Amino acid sequence: MPGLFAPSRRVSLRWATVLVAALALVVSLVSPVPLARAAAAPNGRVVLDPDDDYSHAQWGGSTYTELPITYAVAQAAKTKLESLCDTRVVISRDASTAFVDRAQRAAQMQGADVSLTISLNGLNGSPWGTATDGGGQAYATSFAHNQALAQKTLDEWTRFTGRPNAGGVNQGGTNGTQYPYPEFAGLPGTYAQTFFGFLDHNFDWPAISATFDGAPYGYVTDAMVTAVGQQLQAQGIGCGDTSSGQAAFPTAPSAAQLAALFALGFANWMRYGSDPVNFATGNFLQTASLFSLSGPGGTDTRVKLTYNYRHLRHCDLAGLHRRNQGHRGRDCC
Repeated sequence: MPGLFAPSRRVSLRWATVLVAALALVVSLVSPVPLARAAAAPNGRVVLDPDDDYSHAQWGGSTYTELPITYAVAQAAKTKLESLCDTRVVISRDASTAFVDRAQRAAQMQGADVSLTISLNGLNGSPWGTATDGGGQAYATSFAHNQALAQKTLDEWTRFTGRPNAGGVNQGGTNGTQYPYPEFAGLPGTYAQTFFGFLDHNFDWPAISATFDGAPYGYVTDAMVTAVGQQLQAQGIGCGDTSSGQAAFPTAPSAAQLAALFALGFANWMRYGSDPVNFATGNFLQTASLFSLSGPGGTDTRVKLTYNYRHLRHCDLAGLHRRNQGHRGRDCC
């Protein structure tokens, strides 16, 4: 009978279902599983290079040196630049060692789109200067991109602090030092070295040290971030595109904020003067360098002699009168 050995429809359908499921399992095992899409690597690379710990200054009885400040600026700028631009930022060194071999620092700049050495100038460590001197200086080789970056740092320094600059790239005294440093002169990418004011200058010091936008050294940081971001843009790297999630460029200080910076500098000038006489108290404070001793590792110990007219032993009659009237504390010193 023909129907005796013919498989039923139900059995055939069951085996067909099993076969399809098995084939689907095999395909799923041998087919590549799509991986989660990795975030695209930044297009740009920036190296921020805090300079060696050369400059120092005395303010209010405390000593400030260059490297801890420039390193803090570099750290803050790194965070802002990576939010502002399609770039990765590398800092060439930390602040644990005062002097790092320049060739070692230059090696990190190979392959960078933009590199900037961050420096602070210094005269002799004692407060000096008026509203019209001091300011920023920048140095670069003749390569057009280098000149452009250097000029941008000068322009933004003045825009964000109200302080003057040397008036152009490679302007201002160098005290016999070659800028850019020879180790950095042949870098293939864009490079400049900028001195963001004098650490010991009456008017530059507030512009360097003051808090802006909630951040210490904020005026210098935002000036530098703006200049580097503009240079990256000029080289085809995206910056400040808020529609794509990037941060906006820093906002420059208001006229009132710049006036407050000037007032701080003016207070320094009134206190320390330029004769050197304190215009507020009439005190005469004079410091003279006697000699220096060279030590291991490039250290330099400087010996100075300081004369302070209004020492406690030289209180004037008004001071003695105030003390006799029951006033507490040191009336003159």
